[in-house]
Amino acid sequence: MHNVVVSISVADANKLEHMWNELYQQAKPNFFLSWSWIGVWFAKIKCKTYLCTASIDGKIVGLALLTEKTSYKHAIIPVKKLFLHKTGDSQEDQAWIEYNDFLLCEKHQNVVRLRMLDTICEKMQWDEFVVGASTQDTLAAFRLKDLKRNDTWVNQSYRTDLASIRDRGLTYLETLSKNTRYQINRSLRSYKKIGELNVEFADTAEQARAWFDDAGPLHIERWQETNVGSGYSNAFFVEFHHDIIKKSFAEGRIHLIKISAGDSVICYLYNFIDDKEVKFYLAATNFNHDDKTLKPGLVAHYLVIQEYLNKGFDIYDFMAGDSQYKRSLSSSSSQVALASFKRNSLYTQLETKLRGLKQNLSYSQNYESGCADVDFFLCGGQESHRGSSRMYGSAKILQCSIKNNELIVTNTLDYQTDVRQIHPNTNIMFKAGSIDKGALYVVTETEVLTVCNRTLAILDTVTHPSFNDLHHVITHKGTLYIANTGLDCVSIYNSKTHSLEHQPAIISAEHCRVEPDIDYRLIASTKPHFVHPNHLFVVDDEVWVTRCDTMDAVSINDHTRRIFIGEHLVHDGVVFKNRIYFTCVDGNIKVFDVATLAKVHDTNLNEFIPNINGWCRGIMPVSSNLVVVGLSKYRQSKRRAFSTQKSYARLVMIDIYKQQVIWDFDISRIGMDAIFSILPGKSI
Repeated sequence: MHNVVVSISVADANKLEHMWNELYQQAKPNFFLSWSWIGVWFAKIKCKTYLCTASIDGKIVGLALLTEKTSYKHAIIPVKKLFLHKTGDSQEDQAWIEYNDFLLCEKHQNVVRLRMLDTICEKMQWDEFVVGASTQDTLAAFRLKDLKRNDTWVNQSYRTDLASIRDRGLTYLETLSKNTRYQINRSLRSYKKIGELNVEFADTAEQARAWFDDAGPLHIERWQETNVGSGYSNAFFVEFHHDIIKKSFAEGRIHLIKISAGDSVICYLYNFIDDKEVKFYLAATNFNHDDKTLKPGLVAHYLVIQEYLNKGFDIYDFMAGDSQYKRSLSSSSSQVALASFKRNSLYTQLETKLRGLKQNLSYSQNYESGCADVDFFLCGGQESHRGSSRMYGSAKILQCSIKNNELIVTNTLDYQTDVRQIHPNTNIMFKAGSIDKGALYVVTETEVLTVCNRTLAILDTVTHPSFNDLHHVITHKGTLYIANTGLDCVSIYNSKTHSLEHQPAIISAEHCRVEPDIDYRLIASTKPHFVHPNHLFVVDDEVWVTRCDTMDAVSINDHTRRIFIGEHLVHDGVVFKNRIYFTCVDGNIKVFDVATLAKVHDTNLNEFIPNINGWCRGIMPVSSNLVVVGLSKYRQSKRRAFSTQKSYARLVMIDIYKQQVIWDFDISRIGMDAIFSILPGKSI
């Protein structure tokens, strides 16, 4: 085991550049942690900066620059914040560092990151440490400390693997969906009517700076009315990038690109280069056309990616942001979060308690005692027998009652999907369902079933080659809306006309993963998913869907209508009276107001239920304060190595305000190991 020595001192500008560049040669390439970025930032900021240095046997293996700033909660309570490669000044931080981390020797990065974090926690005085925007791999180390994480922004980071395209001997266009190819070709034809298409890379730093300035008006026009605003309205931002271009263009680390049709500019792109990897940083796009067939963002990136493919680059990294062209043009994604971490101090404990008290007081007038006796349906599955390639081998619906604290099963449906229509590894289980007009609608991974809610007789079955890893179904205005997780979409089925359409659960209907000639039922997994849609609900006649990987819910017809649920992976969203109850798989329940879409309450089951050892998915509100929650048994592949408790499926009723367990039942003992839906057996 290497002895990592960590020290913290005031940063010395005279020594830092050499140290930083030397360590960068041993680190994973990341433009935002190179001296090209960090050096300009360090030279321009005015606040006192600390240097955290890690070494092994006298050799530097870790560096980080830290700044401090005190803000005030409720205008009176001081909160001392520590920032990693940021200052806490909104003007200075608008430069927006991404993939933020300590600069680490790749060989020792995991252990060094932990030791640096240990020292920062032990030796520096702070209440909150602001880290992001960072990847989940970077942020994972903080989970090992006694820190409370808070995400103020969560998004997906998208990239295109050019090396893979080249290795397969394909053109870039061939790797895109049919719909995306159509949109690109149609837009290219429209642009060619304006003039010849041209992609130009700036030849000199002077030309790059001039194009950067020319991009300003287009960028301001696009972003000035948004919450984030345009960096071009910020003098620090403009000067910062002037300096980066001046410093790094000659080294080949900066690309300014102008894409045009004749004399008309389509878009300016500003990219950072690390060896054979491109990081797209900024676009200034010309939307000043009435022709709706013109897709400037889609076309600009398509043309530039093709150029990079031809030039031998391996990765085109779009980085974070919900834009339709990023999803349409990328081949994979990962999560990025702007995260901060609070110490578990007396102040943060008091803050948490006061927030909970405020929430409870706000509902005291509407508090309902509810009733612990309920009737309900459970939808889920039973684990496969030993030796099976499936994790779950039987789909089950249980009709149950709780009477006098006793669980009674009154009816059961066991179901098997036709194995000839699915992949051998596809799980056979019921996922989430809904009830409408005397019928229970429920999905397997490849089918939608209609079941009589009195007899549990199967009334109808619908399947389609596009169905893969279905998670939920609801009825709305006589139409079935299906969470088609495997294809990152909501599939909409009209039972009268038997027509099926797909609405992507992402920023635009322009991106669709469904290829008409593929039977997705025969594919075991389509991962990685872009957003992993899970559960559907209706608010004000709008159909919404939860998205696990982006930890939010969106209206399927207007993705600007968005509820950011938090730093936990969201699963179900259930509307009850004037509230939406969301479950997160780690045991968090978050309640939002239907009218304002604002969070009004959250409860962490781990704080008052011992030994939670399963996935939290299904939820059934009984009253404003009483909810029934399903905890599925950990599958074998998901069990935690450190867990010594036996995992089993559990059904619990809790009072979310009092944080009190009303009852708790082992559901595995009655043959169900995964619980996806808890549906009311009688009107609640």
